[in-house]
Amino acid sequence: MTEKSIPEKSSHENLIAIELAIGLVTAPALIALVGAKVLAEASHSLGRWSEELFRGDRLPRLNVPPTPPPNPSLRHLIQAELLKS
Repeated sequence: MTEKSIPEKSSHENLIAIELAIGLVTAPALIALVGAKVLAEASHSLGRWSEELFRGDRLPRLNVPPTPPPNPSLRHLIQAELLKS
């Protein structure tokens, strides 16, 4: 039986294939890195913006009527119940 040998690629062809693969992967990798940086900066600025929005400096003052003082007899009853427990 005769075995047919598979012709091996020369080292020059292997180097060309590796360089081509690296060249094809480089551009998408750089775009992904730049995109991740832009996304991080955008989310950071969105966080700052929402913090400013909910900080409360720009909200109107609410006129809340003062609450009446609690009934003193009721307060004594509550304290007595708490002391029992």
